[in-house]
Amino acid sequence: MHRLKDLEGLVQIFQLRAGGLLADFPPLRTVPGGVAAATRTLPRDLVSFTGRQRELAELIDAAAGAAGGVVGIHAIGGMAGVGKTAFAARDLEEALGLYRDLGNRGGEVTALNEAGTLSRVRGDLRQAGSCHQQALDLARQIGSSWDEAHALAGLGRCALAASRTVEAEGMLRQAVAIFQRIGAAETADVSAELDALTAARPTSHES
Repeated sequence: MHRLKDLEGLVQIFQLRAGGLLADFPPLRTVPGGVAAATRTLPRDLVSFTGRQRELAELIDAAAGAAGGVVGIHAIGGMAGVGKTAFAARDLEEALGLYRDLGNRGGEVTALNEAGTLSRVRGDLRQAGSCHQQALDLARQIGSSWDEAHALAGLGRCALAASRTVEAEGMLRQAVAIFQRIGAAETADVSAELDALTAARPTSHES
């Protein structure tokens, strides 16, 4: 199975053999079926995590020893191809499990939103939307307006990436309203996203 440019899903390619037809061709230059879409570089689920066990263990130990089991990771540096995205994905998976084991719902909702962002960047909009929706439900349960706004913004970005502009605008408007109400620094950035979306919306002209 192969992934071909401009075609959704995987395609099975056959070679026709008959008299007078060429039989020898160079290898196909396509994304193998075992690899995720070209918009991302990782499989949907990582079965094993090889080569960064020590670093991962240090992060988990830091989270477990932090006050309330909460630790923030703002950046993972390194040259291209060393596994930064894979490291972030597995770290989020481990962190989410740890927060749930600790009963830390604030950490859980943050990890869900971050996992949603990472999934969206990797091109998995379905998984991204699921993470943000779980984060939204949990944020409302625990009364965290800041996390609720982040989840709404994440859902809006997923909708925009899927060309559902009306839904995206509604989600972003809700996020901006909450950020403004609580005086969050994120107000400016999300407002700018909303302004760009509305500016790009086609305008109707009266005849």
